Amino acid sequence: AKKKLEECDEIEDPEEIEELERLASLSTGMTEERVRLLDAEDFIWDPFNHAWEQKYNEFCMFVRMNGHTAIRSRRKGYDPLARWAEIQRKNYRKKVDGEKTTLTQERIDKLERIGFVWDNRGMETRLSAKPARAADGKELKSTI
Repeated sequence: AKKKLEECDEIEDPEEIEELERLASLSTGMTEERVRLLDAEDFIWDPFNHAWEQKYNEFCMFVRMNGHTAIRSRRKGYDPLARWAEIQRKNYRKKVDGEKTTLTQERIDKLERIGFVWDNRGMETRLSAKPARAADGKELKSTI
């Protein structure tokens, strides 16, 4: 597979390059035919990334359904997703502090594109507080 990659320096399609690099990196002695058969069955080559992407997609669904990214564990049925969000925050703090983490810049960018809340201190209070009211009793618009 490495020879095949070297022979294809003129390839410009990023997906094809990525596939060739993946094939070249396999150190299992697996034949290209077996790799092709597993790919045809949608074999998951990176289960950790796959699990992260599944939770990310669940989180996006939460955002679409609720209109915000401030997930709380007290909401019925969202405990696992809330824990996942807290792990992302913890990993973000590690990354900021220069510690080793699985949170890549690509994942940070994806989360930021949907408005992920990195610092949730006070989030519980803001979300559970009664709506602010003006002197005339009308509800004020929230900035959250």
